[in-house]
Amino acid sequence: MSDLVSDAAKQSQQDSFYIVILKNQGRSVKFCQINLIRDAAPIAAATVAAALVLFVPILVTSKKSKRTKRKRRRSKRIRDVPKTYVNGLVNQGSNTCFLNAVLQALASLDYLRSYLDKRTSCALPNNNFNVTIALQHTLGRLNEPLQKRQSFLPTEVVWALRTNAKSLLNREQQDAHELFALLSQALTDEDEELRRPKSLFDVRTVRYMAGHKDSYPFTLNSERNPLLGLTACRVSCMRCGYSGPIRHATFDHVSIPLPQTSSCTLDQVLRSYAGIEFLDEFNCRRCSLSETLIAVEDKIFQLKRIPGKEATKLRQKLGVERLLIKNALENDNNENLDTLLEAMPLKRMPTPASKQTMFAKLPLVLAIHLSRTIFVPGMTGFTGMTVKNTCQVNFPEIVDMSTYSPTGYLANMPSELHSKAGSPLSSPTLMAAGSSRSSDQRSMRNTRINSLTYRLKSVIVHQGDHRNGHFVTYRRKHRDRKWWRTSDEDIREVDLESVLKEEAYMLFYERIGQ
Repeated sequence: MSDLVSDAAKQSQQDSFYIVILKNQGRSVKFCQINLIRDAAPIAAATVAAALVLFVPILVTSKKSKRTKRKRRRSKRIRDVPKTYVNGLVNQGSNTCFLNAVLQALASLDYLRSYLDKRTSCALPNNNFNVTIALQHTLGRLNEPLQKRQSFLPTEVVWALRTNAKSLLNREQQDAHELFALLSQALTDEDEELRRPKSLFDVRTVRYMAGHKDSYPFTLNSERNPLLGLTACRVSCMRCGYSGPIRHATFDHVSIPLPQTSSCTLDQVLRSYAGIEFLDEFNCRRCSLSETLIAVEDKIFQLKRIPGKEATKLRQKLGVERLLIKNALENDNNENLDTLLEAMPLKRMPTPASKQTMFAKLPLVLAIHLSRTIFVPGMTGFTGMTVKNTCQVNFPEIVDMSTYSPTGYLANMPSELHSKAGSPLSSPTLMAAGSSRSSDQRSMRNTRINSLTYRLKSVIVHQGDHRNGHFVTYRRKHRDRKWWRTSDEDIREVDLESVLKEEAYMLFYERIGQ
């Protein structure tokens, strides 16, 4: 700066008109143009020097200062936004991480929480409703937004389970899948208890109904446990083409063994469960009846050669059986087939068959257990051992379940799906939505696809080997794509990409748009 002042003084003595050029850190800035009277040069020089000292730093650093201020304001706004957390769960010293993992996973399920809220609001005073109430309270606490890290003991759920299922919950149980099944079964049992007709002579029931007229009808006409769904299964004989009746079964989760490969997709896993499976030895009722009919007719032919009343009576009895078998085979009456199987000793005829399983009714919350247990047989004289299957399952955030569900009615499927030999079969089987044949069926599938789309809500991960390990849960936050990683008391925020790379043990999906 002193060099600038001296230059200005020299210039003032030489000429009344000059231009001041400032150089600072390689930058040239045209400061001003001044007309001076030669006699006033010394005063002008001092004035210019003072101006340089005051304004040059401002001009040079003005842009930098603005950027710095903007950064400070932005960082201040970020600091002013309070960080939120959720409650962690204390490990109770007996390795209860499996319990903590299941509770954190259930806490992210909106349909389940809504169901529990409604159930607890209409519980009668004389109901045994321990698990439902305890779970509703615990999941509510796990969803409370916190400004600092906190944890609590889930003792309410533990005591409720021990009260309702003392023989099932013990300190030896350390598997998240088993505990989830226990919790879900307890909810179903208490739901059935709530729906069971109450005696009008129960004074407590009458008083409750009088004081809760609005909420009591919910106990009669309300949705079921959102975890419950329905599967449909049918077996078809590959020898004669006979298809048995469709059998339905309720489920609260599906447990699917993983292939012994390095990796697979969730689609491959679901197709192995809901698809066509080939059976080597199936006891076909029609084949058994046909072989039994041949044996009965052979006995009748032999008895015709034997004289006497005993032979005649036996021949008449066999004649009645032959008539019943023929009637059942000709009319394909399933009820008669079932009756004959129980009343008559039929010949067992193991035949190859195809088994088709589909999701007849999908639940609002789809729980998938990826079974990672493998039994390795030992050498001669040694017992085998169980090891963990480390297959990496690539699971997506969004799943379309219409591929694994029927369209709601029976239709013929291509015969090659039923017979390895390609023999034509005309028996009806369950039809997957993805195998529709007509435009009407395709339009039906398109209308169902939106209601069968699911979003990932939580993931349970098992770290370690088959004998020792630790359970960690990833649960979705409510308003953004961020997730919580919960490991007992340790709560951290992670992104979705990190979750999708994990070695999943249980997956929880929730239906979109319901």
